[in-house]
Amino acid sequence: MACQLIKWFKNLKLHIKFSLILLSALLIVFAGSFISMSMADRAYCDMFYERTAQLLLLFSQNVQNKLDDVRDSSFNVLADNVIQEILQH
Repeated sequence: MACQLIKWFKNLKLHIKFSLILLSALLIVFAGSFISMSMADRAYCDMFYERTAQLLLLFSQNVQNKLDDVRDSSFNVLADNVIQEILQH
């Protein structure tokens, strides 16, 4: 099989051989570029996911703190007798 392939390649015209070699080189470069870009994209997506998760955690903690402040303020209004008296009149 390999001997037939070598014989076939030797019988090709020079411009066809050159075209095949050039095409092979381009395919190798394309495959390498595609693999490296895929790896870079995966790394970017992982980093983006981590940053987004950190921001989401930060925002949810801020919302929780504000809700705690509202709860504390509501409790203070409820527990303050002066405010309750003013609200009744």
